[in-house]
Amino acid sequence: MEKKDNRFIIQDTLAKHKYGERYGKDYNHRLMSDHFSGLIDSFLENGYDEGSVLELDKEGTLTDGTHRVAMAIFSQHWELNARVLRRKSKYPHNLDYYYNLGLETDFLEKIYKQTKDIQEILINNGVSLGCLIYNIDESSKKNILADLNNLCDIKRIFRLDLPKGRGVSFIDTTDIPIVGYYILFNLKHPEYEYKKSELVSSRSRDIELLLRKRYTSEAKILFMNNCVRGKEMYDELQPYLAL
Repeated sequence: MEKKDNRFIIQDTLAKHKYGERYGKDYNHRLMSDHFSGLIDSFLENGYDEGSVLELDKEGTLTDGTHRVAMAIFSQHWELNARVLRRKSKYPHNLDYYYNLGLETDFLEKIYKQTKDIQEILINNGVSLGCLIYNIDESSKKNILADLNNLCDIKRIFRLDLPKGRGVSFIDTTDIPIVGYYILFNLKHPEYEYKKSELVSSRSRDIELLLRKRYTSEAKILFMNNCVRGKEMYDELQPYLAL
């Protein structure tokens, strides 16, 4: 992102389709490049406004504040205030939403290619798939890890210690402390396929179903069958992980 330089072609195109003719004329819907530049100027002059609160849903998806986050990245200001809101609709994580906006096919192909490139870069750089097991006794832990060792190429095993009240988006409850394990693994034949514009390992999904069937009552098992989602899970759990 460069100040005063319009490098927001994708964002501008999407916003123009959403807001129509008033986009770029109404103060609330100025061109992305103008809006970013204005926020950067304000931040450099006045600093961060502590009363400015970002809004996220319970899964950590930003619902309001993209311009302010961009300003923070540009300015390397890493602490922002935020609040989590409940909402009825879910932000789209696939391209169907953008097709329904009526965007041109060649433009959508560019977005899709970028999505694929990002996911494939993560895979080629060794970002592993991951799974989480918790509410587990010592005997079941040994058996599940032995099974995973046979089925996967385990890279790292972390112990998870999630205190009561410190919920994360992947685990529903905050009523009890959660102790478990987070396992990073690779697969020799991941059998990747695109599902709703995400590169998903069908092999990882098969292993998850197999383990859930074998250990129905003993443990909670949660797989991230997509490398991007796996990285998101690892990043969110990282403060509570230890080797």
